[in-house]
Amino acid sequence: MLNTSPIVLNCFSRGGSNILWNYFLSHPDVCHPIEETLQIFSTSIKVPRSEGFKVAWMEKRFLFNQWNFNNRMPVSSKTAKYIDDVLYKRKLGNLFDQDMKYKLENKLYTKNEVEKSRLVLKNNNGLTFCSNLFLKIFPDTTFIGLVRHPIALYESHKRRKTPVAESLNTFTNYYKKMVEKMLNDKESIPNYHIIKFEELLTSPIESIKKLYGWAQLEFSMIRKIRLKAKPSMNEDGVHLTLLKENKHYWFSFVELGEYLDTDVNKHQVSRLEQIEKESLIKSLREVMPKIGYHDF
Repeated sequence: MLNTSPIVLNCFSRGGSNILWNYFLSHPDVCHPIEETLQIFSTSIKVPRSEGFKVAWMEKRFLFNQWNFNNRMPVSSKTAKYIDDVLYKRKLGNLFDQDMKYKLENKLYTKNEVEKSRLVLKNNNGLTFCSNLFLKIFPDTTFIGLVRHPIALYESHKRRKTPVAESLNTFTNYYKKMVEKMLNDKESIPNYHIIKFEELLTSPIESIKKLYGWAQLEFSMIRKIRLKAKPSMNEDGVHLTLLKENKHYWFSFVELGEYLDTDVNKHQVSRLEQIEKESLIKSLREVMPKIGYHDF
């Protein structure tokens, strides 16, 4: 395979996946394929991609639908090679990206460095159920599962009217399936780890050290962290960012702690009715402690 020792991030959408992704992308030995896996291999009518339909044709099945919460069986060797080729070519796109062409602040990647870099993929929602598929293609994969407190996560989905926020019951089923999948994979896949979104905010440097340790990346190679500017909810329920949205910025370790909003969960939870919060806690009381969460 062209890609070796990739890093696969299994996340809830609206669960902090961009922060996790960019923590890894701050390391000069790591590059991404510019877009999320579900975008690259999309078979959506709204945003169709030839790569997605080719994989579907080769396998006679649709693999990368984010709302499919069933395990995906491994692909054929021919399809595996095609997926690897597509991801490798996409990774080379970092050389031409306005922000990602920099391996460190003010220091550009060389073509050889991007070619040799480790690929980091962001697999949200149903793509979490592709772990065995990717493990078969890349046996040396490091998997990171990212979880978030369900009440704050529900508010994000409810506000955006996503398919899993159709009802409280629909959301709790979604949350249970995702968490159970991550926990099962952590038991069955040797290099599979789980971290909480809240840790990324309250203890960013310690979290990065932990993540890099799992992925066998040298923390001493970085001096700053690159993050993508995205609006977050303040105490008044307003989404804002003081930076140019979707542009990447480098932060010193001190600046990082000042930039991250550690109260974002609290702000979002305050937008929900008490009955909604109590219902979520009741429905998820068995699964929440397994990942270190209790009443909000």
